Amino acid sequence: MKELIRFLLAPLPASIAAACISVATGAYPWPLSIVMLVCLLLYAAQLVFGFPIRLLLIRQARRSAASHAIGGFAMTAIPAAPYTIWGMVEHGQTLASAAVFFWLMGCYGALTGLTYWLLARGELRRRA
Repeated sequence: MKELIRFLLAPLPASIAAACISVATGAYPWPLSIVMLVCLLLYAAQLVFGFPIRLLLIRQARRSAASHAIGGFAMTAIPAAPYTIWGMVEHGQTLASAAVFFWLMGCYGALTGLTYWLLARGELRRRA
C-alpha cells in the first residue's frame, strides 16, 4: 500500500511546477488542467519506464537521491525523445524550443524520481 501511495504522490510536485511554468510564461492559463495532464503523463511514464528503472536500481543497490533523479530523468526522456523529433519534423518546431521541451520533460521526471526517493528514503535505508 505504501508503494501505491508513493506512486500516486511522486508526480505531484513536478505537475505543480509544470503548471507554474506554464502560467508564468503565458503558454496556457489554466493551471489545474496542466497539473492533471502532466500528472497523467508522469503516471504513464512511471508505469511503462519507471518501474523497470526502479527494479534496475534495486538490483544494483542504488539508493541515493542522485540515482533516483537520474532514473526519473531517463523515465521521461525515453518517451520525450521521439516526440521531440516528431515535433521538429512534422510541425516545424525549432531546435531551441524542442530542446527546452525535452529538458523540461527530463526535469519533471527527475523531480518525480527525487520525490519518490524522499517518500521512500526511510525504507531504502532499512533495506541497506
